[in-house]
Amino acid sequence: MTKISKKSAYPVKVPVVKDYFVGTDSESNLKTVNFGFEEAAKLINSLNGLSTINYKFVTSDNIALDVLTEGNFISYSNETSISGITKLYVNKFNHSNEDLYNLFNYLVPNSLDFQLKLQNGADLNTAVYFNILSIENYNTHFVLSVDLFKSNPYLTSLVNWNIYFFTFDLKASSGSGGTALPDGLISLKEPVLNGNVLTINALDALWRKNQLSVTNPSPFTTTIVSASNGNYRLDVIGGYSNGSLFKIQGVEDSVAAIKPSLLQGMVEVLVIPVFGATINSPQAPPLIVDIS
Repeated sequence: MTKISKKSAYPVKVPVVKDYFVGTDSESNLKTVNFGFEEAAKLINSLNGLSTINYKFVTSDNIALDVLTEGNFISYSNETSISGITKLYVNKFNHSNEDLYNLFNYLVPNSLDFQLKLQNGADLNTAVYFNILSIENYNTHFVLSVDLFKSNPYLTSLVNWNIYFFTFDLKASSGSGGTALPDGLISLKEPVLNGNVLTINALDALWRKNQLSVTNPSPFTTTIVSASNGNYRLDVIGGYSNGSLFKIQGVEDSVAAIKPSLLQGMVEVLVIPVFGATINSPQAPPLIVDIS
């Protein structure tokens, strides 16, 4: 990173996705280059096993044409009011140029089981929720028919050319007669452990948090670091209510490993026992009953 010796010579601002910063290119003889803030965030997310479903909202006189542009989403009749949105046209590639065909294709026959959480950039205070009534599959895009489930006074309308985040939340089961359902792991397909690299494939984990059933929309991959020779350690994979997974590395001990505490908002998904350089079989916690 380029060193700034006189900080007062430059203005300070909060970064947005279109910003750039100066750094060093390790692949080009340490050449000084510009890095896109959005691209850097994407790299950091991939290292943490996270995926951002981001799209740029555009108004269009020709929806059939402009929805062909990767990263775009458009509303029926160019509706910008959140309360008036009934249909969204979404390209199969998000704004980070990631192909989300498999995710949307999975949602097509299961659309009634999910809600769409729409969020204005990284601002957690702006989330609104839509029921998904149906999803139509076209060559380059999907069409989502929706109705508003939960509004938010901090996001009442869409802004042309603004970036929005999509999250698909599995609807909470409703067969418990209004009784609060416990948080916890509902189901987990066997993760893949290749050497010290652990992978949980997309949609293989299902957990409940705050009365919503959540699955991971994209694969999660992380490296399990060896412990010191003769030492024990437990690493934990936790899931958040937005479908992301995160690893917490435990503290080593020569006698017995202590499982690290979950971070706020997490549900325990997987525990990985480590002894020295040996990565033992991952263990799922007891499953909770998914009442339906």
